Amino acid sequence: MDVIVALPNDLELADELGKKGSIDSMAFYNRKLDNGVITVLVPTDIDKRYHAFPESITLADVVVLSSTEMDALFGETLLACSLLGKEVLITDDNDVSGIVAGLQLNHKIVKRGEVLGELPRYAGHDHESQGDTRIDIDRAFPVNGVGDVALGFVTRGSVSKHDKLLHGSGIEVTVRSIQCQDEDVESAGVGARVGLALKGISHSDMEKGDVLSKKRIPRSRDFEVKFRLARVAKALPPGDMRCGIASNFTYSEALLSGDGDTRRIRTERAVALDVGDRALFIRNEKPRIFAAGEVVKIL
Repeated sequence: MDVIVALPNDLELADELGKKGSIDSMAFYNRKLDNGVITVLVPTDIDKRYHAFPESITLADVVVLSSTEMDALFGETLLACSLLGKEVLITDDNDVSGIVAGLQLNHKIVKRGEVLGELPRYAGHDHESQGDTRIDIDRAFPVNGVGDVALGFVTRGSVSKHDKLLHGSGIEVTVRSIQCQDEDVESAGVGARVGLALKGISHSDMEKGDVLSKKRIPRSRDFEVKFRLARVAKALPPGDMRCGIASNFTYSEALLSGDGDTRRIRTERAVALDVGDRALFIRNEKPRIFAAGEVVKIL
C-alpha cells in the first residue's frame, strides 16, 4: 500500500527516504517499495509560503520529524500533530522527552537509519480505504497526445480506469488513463499519487485544492467548524477574527466569527471542503498554528 509522509524540517533525511521529484510550494520525494510507494512531502519555502507546512501535515498518513534542530518549526510540528491526532516518528538525534511530555502526542522515537523501515506500516492510517472515491488535486495541465491531466492524491477509496467522477463544478469526467510513478496502471488505492488523464473537462477548469469524487464536493465559502484549540493559544476570543485555513491542498485567508467551540468560517475564496474534512488554523503571532478544526456543516 502507499504512504503519504510529511517531513517539514530535514532535507538530508528526505534525500535518504526518496528521490526528489516535482517542486512547487512542496517538494515531492518518491520511493517505490515491493508493495507500494512512499511519497514524502517537504515544504520548500516556509518563510514565504507558510501554508505549505500545515497543508503537508493534513495530507500525511504519518509525520517524520527530525530532532537535529529543536527550533520553532519543530515545536509547531509537534503542536499541529497533537491537535490533529497525527502519528509522529521523531529521530533520536536529541532527547525530546521533556518537550513531548506535556503533549497528547502519538509518537515513537526512532533511529534515523530505521525511519524508512517504519513507514510502510502507516499506509492509509489517516485516510479511508473504503467508501466514496476522492482525489485531492494539486495541479492540472495539458499533455500533448494525452489531453488534460490532473495530478493529486487518492485520499479516499480507489480510482480505476474508465471511472466516472464529479468535479466540484458539477462536471462529470471520465478517467481515460492513470499513471503512478510514470507507469500506466489500471487502478490506484488510497495514498497513491496519481496522474489522471481526463475526458469531459479542461485543465483550465481545475485548480489546486479542487476535488474529484463520486459525490460532488463543490467550492464554497461558508462553513461551520468545530474547533480544538491549542493550550498555548489560551482561548478563542468572541466575535470576529482573521485567520488562515489549510486543509490538504487548500489554503485561504478567512474570517472566523461567533463564540464557543463551533464557529462560522467565511473564506476569502471559494474552496472545496466537505463535512468531516479536518484543517489547521493559522494566525500571524507565534505559535502560528493555534487550532485544528473539523467541518461540521456547509452553509
